[in-house]
Amino acid sequence: MKISDEEVGIIKQEYNKFKNTPSCGERQEQLKFADFARSIIIELVQKDTITNENLTALIQIFGHGSSLENVKKYIISLNFDESCSTNILNIFIKMGQTGFTGIGKAAINGLNDIQLPVVREFLHDVAVSDSEEEIREIVFNFESNEIPHVKFGIYSPWLYYLHPTICPIVAGPVKGYLKKLGWDGKNYLDAWDMLKQINQTINEVNYGFFDEFIWENSTSINYWLFIVPKNYEDGKLWVYCKKDSIAAMQYQRGSEPDNAVTTNMKLIKKMKEDDKVIVYINDNTIGGIGRISKEFYEDTSHENGFDGRFGQRIGLEWTSNNFEINFKPIKYDLEKFPKVLNIKTIHQISDSDFNKIFEYVDSGLIQRSEGITKKSTPSLESILLLKKKQIILYGPPGTGKTYQTKQQSVMTIFQDYPMLSSNQEEINQEYEILKQKSQIEFITFHPSYSYEEFVEGITIDVKASGESTERLAYKLKQGIFKQMVIRAIASALDPTQKDEELKNFSLNTMMEKYREEISTLTFNVTHPREKLGKVIEWWENKPRFVLIIDEINRGDISKIFGELITLLEADKRLGMENELTARLPYSQEEFAVPPNLFIIGTMNTADKSIALIDIALRRRFGFIEKSPDMNTVVKEHLEKNKEILEGNNVLEGLEKSVEALEKINKGICYDHSVGRDRQIGHSFLFKVQTQEDLTLVWRNEILPLLEEYYYGQYSRINQLLFRKEEDTKWINQMSGISDLSNYTELLGFLNRVIANE
Repeated sequence: MKISDEEVGIIKQEYNKFKNTPSCGERQEQLKFADFARSIIIELVQKDTITNENLTALIQIFGHGSSLENVKKYIISLNFDESCSTNILNIFIKMGQTGFTGIGKAAINGLNDIQLPVVREFLHDVAVSDSEEEIREIVFNFESNEIPHVKFGIYSPWLYYLHPTICPIVAGPVKGYLKKLGWDGKNYLDAWDMLKQINQTINEVNYGFFDEFIWENSTSINYWLFIVPKNYEDGKLWVYCKKDSIAAMQYQRGSEPDNAVTTNMKLIKKMKEDDKVIVYINDNTIGGIGRISKEFYEDTSHENGFDGRFGQRIGLEWTSNNFEINFKPIKYDLEKFPKVLNIKTIHQISDSDFNKIFEYVDSGLIQRSEGITKKSTPSLESILLLKKKQIILYGPPGTGKTYQTKQQSVMTIFQDYPMLSSNQEEINQEYEILKQKSQIEFITFHPSYSYEEFVEGITIDVKASGESTERLAYKLKQGIFKQMVIRAIASALDPTQKDEELKNFSLNTMMEKYREEISTLTFNVTHPREKLGKVIEWWENKPRFVLIIDEINRGDISKIFGELITLLEADKRLGMENELTARLPYSQEEFAVPPNLFIIGTMNTADKSIALIDIALRRRFGFIEKSPDMNTVVKEHLEKNKEILEGNNVLEGLEKSVEALEKINKGICYDHSVGRDRQIGHSFLFKVQTQEDLTLVWRNEILPLLEEYYYGQYSRINQLLFRKEEDTKWINQMSGISDLSNYTELLGFLNRVIANE
């Protein structure tokens, strides 16, 4: 493919100007990176085998602007010996340069044991050859294998680093530049011919200089968010867009508001070829990610798939193989992502946010923004929940157990250890969304709660019984635990399965489908440990479900769980090493607990000591104590809301309340007849915004709790609060706990408690 003499002349003239720019000088310095990259590739292809992780490391290490932390991380994943890895890292640090290309794809995933050796042989053969003719033949043969993910946009920088004077880079803006010169965008060798012609004309040896020239003169790439709601046309619109590689919208004057038509039409016409697009579908879900392959066009014909509607379109080339990914785990790390998405179909976003979303969707990599993450390591709750599959948060009332179950369940489902948000409102919002999607269920145990309600039982069929007054009709009813098990397994087999479709679902049929899936997955695997590893990995990537059991200690555990208590253990769950199944007594269905179902229980120790808990429950659950923590009140309420609390003249009372409760809890702990299980929790004070709030909390919640703990023995309460047993103004044998009628009186009470007199 030959470029016209006229076009070559223009290129030569522009390139001569470029040679006198700082960018050309900077590229001269960057050429040091080719030697560094070459040494890594040569070291890698000397290994007997390479992995998807190894190829991902090449992308990440060679990426333009890759950070030291990122390079360090991926050098380790190359699995070289320690001295080699250390040497490579030291060279990178000393060199002070990064690679030439942007990360077009964050990772290589899914290449199998047949494809990976082909890639290794390809890179090895190019590395040992110095003949252009021979390398072109190697490339031609490699392309015929049609290896997914490793296309010329990915491998051409690797070839360039191996042979900077032979192999050109054809990635990023280079592709767009060559298309304008007549390249069809399909064949690397054709692009090579064009770049070789240019390099010979401008009298340049190293292809890296012309690559920089193109980057310097290319128009900037824009990044877009295009919304295709999943519920449009009952989901058909998104399915159509995904299948046909387009993004479509419906904005026509007369049928939609004029301002919406004007806004969105202006934006869609600004979107140009090679711009990057994230298609957003619903509920924090990224439908797909691609580049624009065809600029704005209209197809309002009756045959356009929607009877002429949704005719405003752009063509896309999907650049990630992953679709319908929930990106909530990184949502709070995005800096400029639109807060409101329902006003416009199209939003322009930053390259930084695009790259964070792309890397997460494409490979699960999470780029954390400094200052956003609250903690960088898994919490004790997360570690124990993953290990045991069920935990119980126990402690006195008011220690935030129920709130933490919400927070922990949201974090577990998003598989994200760092805190998603410290904002209770945001956590509650996500919690409610997940409840609506049936990924979280909340129940409370009580003394009459039964196996029939929890697992399955027989109930009267009211409708059938109503047909005749002479007979009663019965039907099988699924309990909440069985429903959650069915949802968890069904979602693992088919994430698109709707909850209403599962109501009368046969568990036996589902288990058969699961066995078939696992059998196919492990068909060629003979070693038991390897087979187990594949099954565990399969489950780890499935949607998660959480059942929250409040007041778990108030139910009769052996009665509620029955024979299924053993099936809860992590190693006895479906697909695990010691998998166990049971036959349910009513339905006679095969039953097993899947590993993607987690249980979080709460236990109020004011009702029952942990020492009295059923031993079967204690063995199978991880127990985490939640004690009163007044520092939490200070940091999360007093300091954060200081301005509001000062404005309401209640800050002083809250500070005194914190000090008073610390003294009260210390006294309770040392009183063996009451004990540490009955302390006063810190969350009582989180409700307080005004003087009236604080007075109410002490009068109607904290002091009545003390009255309950001490069985109405007011002399003992006075001893706890004021270090004397005789009646006081606030607590006496005649009137019990007197009415703290106002804030001023409360302050006097708190001062006496603090002074212990």
